Amino acid sequence: MKKQIMLLGALAIALMLVTMGCKDTTDTVTPDTVTPPATPANLHTTAVTTDSVSLAWDEVTGATKYALYRASAATGPWDAATLVSDTLTALTYNDTGRTPATAYYYAVKAGNTGGWSAVSAAVLGTTEAASVPPPAYAAIDMTGANKGILDDDFSDNTKAASSTDKWGPSDGTVTYAIDGLYVANDETNLYIALDFGAAVAAWENDRITLFIDNTNSTDGSKAFTNADWTNAATVVSAPEATLEGYVFHYMPTATGSGEAAAGATSTVAAWTKDGSDYAVRPDPEVSVIKYQIPLASLGASAGNVVQVFAAFSNYWWSDTAHIQVKNMIPATAGATSKTSDDNDTLAVTMASALSYTVK
Repeated sequence: MKKQIMLLGALAIALMLVTMGCKDTTDTVTPDTVTPPATPANLHTTAVTTDSVSLAWDEVTGATKYALYRASAATGPWDAATLVSDTLTALTYNDTGRTPATAYYYAVKAGNTGGWSAVSAAVLGTTEAASVPPPAYAAIDMTGANKGILDDDFSDNTKAASSTDKWGPSDGTVTYAIDGLYVANDETNLYIALDFGAAVAAWENDRITLFIDNTNSTDGSKAFTNADWTNAATVVSAPEATLEGYVFHYMPTATGSGEAAAGATSTVAAWTKDGSDYAVRPDPEVSVIKYQIPLASLGASAGNVVQVFAAFSNYWWSDTAHIQVKNMIPATAGATSKTSDDNDTLAVTMASALSYTVK
């Protein structure tokens, strides 16, 4: 009996051990492995501007996102340094903020929870060049009713340069004071305007003189000499000791024989004497005198810097042996000193004259 009980116990223990070692596999599911998507195809540009490149590519089955890269070479690298975005879900992208006339290379990957595809073939996108605005030429009327007025373009700082830094007074019935000096150009000519602010008047044998220097040229040979200024010693200092041109009015003639800017013309065709007096005025009377000077005569072209200085000299009535400087502009470019017999010496520093960049 005792042996039977022991046998039954052993069997029970063996059965329990067998039961514990068994596994119930009826509810076990093996998960599917997610495969990264295929490489995107047909990456191409759809539009370019001066600062953007628009791109598109074909949809990839199984892809839930896309990564776009931008590099300066067709070979990449396609890594974090060139990554534009890795969270794109659309099949297009507009890459803004680019530099005009610049080549950019792009590549794209497709991704999902299984990872990223291989990188696509690179595509080139070149931004357009920025447009160059046309030259800011001035429209200056040298004829008709407008020849004695200051054109609007002379006051437009995108088309002209000006100075009101004058030295010199008016003298009774004679207006020596040049209130404003203006410089502009069109494709062919340089234009200079002298605004007196009132009807211009002078004495016989007086002169209005323009000094013109092209700082981009070293060929100037129009040194303004004592003979041109008559008895006054004129010194033109740095940057050049010579000028590319000068123009003067010698009252009562329209222009003097010493005019050295080839082809220069003025809106004043003649000066008339005021009866038996020595006063002279432009005919017809004007408050602005304008000059047209061919750029070619100054050796000037777009980008050249031209410097301009104007002076008004006064003789003693009909006595041409005495000269005084009555007005100059800009004042910082000229200096006067007295010599014997009340003659004035004028020293001109063109580096301090009105500077204008030819358009």
